Amino acid sequence: MAKPEKPQPYILPSFKIKQVETTLEKDGRIYARLIHVANQNNNIFSVRERTGLEMENYIDKPLECVVEITKAQFFEIDIKKEKKLPQDAIMATFVGWDTGYKFFEELVTMVDGETGDADDEDFDEDEYDILASKLFSRWGVYGFGIDVYRDKPMLKTEEGTFFLNEFIFEEYIDKWEQSLLPYIQVGIIIEELLLHGIKEFKGEWKIKKVKKETEEDTIIAKHNEKIIRGRWKIIDPY
Repeated sequence: MAKPEKPQPYILPSFKIKQVETTLEKDGRIYARLIHVANQNNNIFSVRERTGLEMENYIDKPLECVVEITKAQFFEIDIKKEKKLPQDAIMATFVGWDTGYKFFEELVTMVDGETGDADDEDFDEDEYDILASKLFSRWGVYGFGIDVYRDKPMLKTEEGTFFLNEFIFEEYIDKWEQSLLPYIQVGIIIEELLLHGIKEFKGEWKIKKVKKETEEDTIIAKHNEKIIRGRWKIIDPY
């Protein structure tokens, strides 16, 4: 009988920031930005951030990102393969709800054990709480951005694993959870993400696809600015 494989942590998506726009500013202080990022397939994504970090300092630097999908189009997979997914769609697997421990090898080993059978593993919850709090708070530039015990639905793709907003996509999540299959595969075009945390990307950055500069310029074209009277300046509000 083959020995069960050791459970592996989920991989986070990695991006390079291409352009940063201010979306919320007051008294000279920036509270929110819209970031245009590219992955190693040279796909462009729009990311909202409200961390207060000076994201301009990270332009063209590879980053691991904790991100949550807030706008997307979903497509059912044609089992007979008679209908292809749209060109910009990627395959995604709904892996259910879980906490961010899935992204930390030490926590995955502690919770899931060496075999991946959580029912057979006992772990000290106090020890877990101490280690998880330490790992989450020290992760990246300003922490992991998701509470240690916060359950979130997740989508796993070849680009990495994304959190999914449980309120915006409630109907889809309910439908997937009612399926008899352990994991649901769907096609997805990601339109917008919410940033929770960033960390320097340590791996080798390889561009797998090359797009013309003019196409990228069109995709990340600046949004029209809207100025609202008063002390608050809002540009393309979320």
